[in-house]
Amino acid sequence: MNSLKWIAALLLLCSCDFPQQTQSETMTEPATVEDTFYQASMHGSTGGVGLGMDGNISFHSGSVYVPEKYVIVFKCQHGKFIIEGGGDRNKRLWSVLSKGDNVIVYYKENYLVSKKHGKQFTGYDFIDAEKVN
Repeated sequence: MNSLKWIAALLLLCSCDFPQQTQSETMTEPATVEDTFYQASMHGSTGGVGLGMDGNISFHSGSVYVPEKYVIVFKCQHGKFIIEGGGDRNKRLWSVLSKGDNVIVYYKENYLVSKKHGKQFTGYDFIDAEKVN
């Protein structure tokens, strides 16, 4: 009897429609660098005096760290998109690209696929950009 419950549970589980994430092959598209930005890392502290829920005065403090960020705005046939972050790829691109540069953008399209809803577009994954002379 116990094995019948396991078989029934397994059949029920297998019949469910769990969406699967998938990506397209790498795609390319011409684009123009619309702008570039750099935000240096910042360190700071916060603090203050407050009135607690129990009616007592309390002091609180903390520290804040914002990592450096490299930002590049691209304009392509689909509109504008922004990449940002502090990683090596973004730093490298920020150092070689300037406003007005023509580039080839490499990216993948992301999809969720399910039996019930089919293939649904969910966004893009930027891979790289290459300057075109």
